[in-house]
Amino acid sequence: MTSVSTWRSCAPIVFVLVLATAAQASLFGGAGDYNAFILNDLSASGGDTEGRLAVGHNTTMSGYSVGSRLSNSYGTLDSLVVGNNLNAIGGWQVFNGNAVYGNTLISAPSIVSPNAIRKDTPLNFDSIAVSMRTLSSQLASLPDNGTSNYQWTTLTIIGTDPTLNVITIDPDDWADAYDRQITAPAGSTMIVNIPGTSNSMRGGLALNGVDRGHVLYNFYESASITSSSIAVMGSILAPYASATISGGAFEGNAILLNATQTNGGEFHDYPFVGVPEPATIGMLLIGAIAFWRRTRSRA
Repeated sequence: MTSVSTWRSCAPIVFVLVLATAAQASLFGGAGDYNAFILNDLSASGGDTEGRLAVGHNTTMSGYSVGSRLSNSYGTLDSLVVGNNLNAIGGWQVFNGNAVYGNTLISAPSIVSPNAIRKDTPLNFDSIAVSMRTLSSQLASLPDNGTSNYQWTTLTIIGTDPTLNVITIDPDDWADAYDRQITAPAGSTMIVNIPGTSNSMRGGLALNGVDRGHVLYNFYESASITSSSIAVMGSILAPYASATISGGAFEGNAILLNATQTNGGEFHDYPFVGVPEPATIGMLLIGAIAFWRRTRSRA
């Protein structure tokens, strides 16, 4: 019979075969066009979203800004999309693109022409929510091929595969760590699956070799995430979670159910550029299962 270690070691090989025939695209589909994609509500006091921001229901923000790192679209790009009510307390600015709301404009952000504010519904948030929850489950099902060790408040995560590294982390280790050291080859993708219905993070996080555009933290069970004064280097997928970001920043795509930003908590625009589109993840799972069945029948 094929051992678990053999099965896990074969998964990256299957991934490479699938990758060879797949066109590169955002893992998050349309949601990947946004720095932060909040499926339900966003509340913010201070802070910003450096790239594009989408909020499925209501948003109330003061002392805020959106789109400061974007190039000026001169009215061709929506920097801010709110599915229901928009309340921009204090008239803070949406930079380099349009602001869109679906129901009521309670207080308008400032904006520079030819960019404009309009009432519209350009996104199907319900459909995207289903896709992101499916993706989160698929990523959580990928077999591990990385290692981790927690000692003296330092969590060390290591991947050695040049293409795809997957590791599932004990949520207590993740929460208790003051220092997280993640190492993987440059250009490889690192997927960190973090279980648990309530998660937290503080302290430090450093990447070695791999860059933040290739790291994804998948909180696939979480209903609550608390982030305190930490720069989370990489993208976050947590489609069931209400996240409180107090200071620090999420440095990548952030896909959350709800979000509260306080004490200068920010979304920084470093898009995920790792593994391909969701269909490829499904192909990977099917291919891996087929490979396992073949090797098992020969054992």
